[in-house]
Amino acid sequence: MSPRIRLLCYPAADAAFASASSASLDIDLPEGAADLVAAVIDRLRGTYPAVRIRVEPDASLDEAIWHVYRDGLPS
Repeated sequence: MSPRIRLLCYPAADAAFASASSASLDIDLPEGAADLVAAVIDRLRGTYPAVRIRVEPDASLDEAIWHVYRDGLPS
């Protein structure tokens, strides 16, 4: 079973960005997590050129928390 991914999008009030970030996970998943992050960033960069993702693994929950920054940094 693969780990779950929970997205935390910044700014939180940008529903369109959160939706685009979630939709970007609906792709053929590459083998490694780094490849997955790169694939999601590539898909978002056309609309959000400064997008960055910081991955915070949580082994106790079998979940990865992705902090997705629309403008490249926390707001």
